Amino acid sequence: MIEEAAKLGMKLWIYDESNWPSGYAGGRVLARALEDWILELDGKTVRDGLGSWHELSLAGYSSTGIYRTAFEWSGPVALSSQVVLDLGHVFETARVKVNGCELEPMAWGPYCVEITPWVTPGRNELVVEVANTNANAFEGKERVSGHLGPVRLLTCGSDG
Repeated sequence: MIEEAAKLGMKLWIYDESNWPSGYAGGRVLARALEDWILELDGKTVRDGLGSWHELSLAGYSSTGIYRTAFEWSGPVALSSQVVLDLGHVFETARVKVNGCELEPMAWGPYCVEITPWVTPGRNELVVEVANTNANAFEGKERVSGHLGPVRLLTCGSDG
């Protein structure tokens, strides 16, 4: 998308959660995949835990799963940059903690949140609590639930 916009001479704008333009990215958005998630769910620990809970034989499960990973950040975040965590597909709600700091919950997509103030040089810990609805337990139907991803860190700005 970024390359196509550049070919057409377009500039890339960053939009906030209310779909208002919140800044110009200087044409530079760097994306980095976050992998190696560990899921704690119903007394189980699952490595590479992104995916629907029904794939874990928990089709009727209604509760909260806790996803954990870490990433390295080299050097300070540039003053003219933003670091955005894009969780990808989440069913149904998500609450993010960055280095122990709990952010506001997200109840619908897009599941993206700026994490710039909490990113530090070196190792950074991410915890995402995902809760589904009680419909799985009440109806006993196999519904997509959990954190499917893909998860990306987006660095936006001229100094990206």
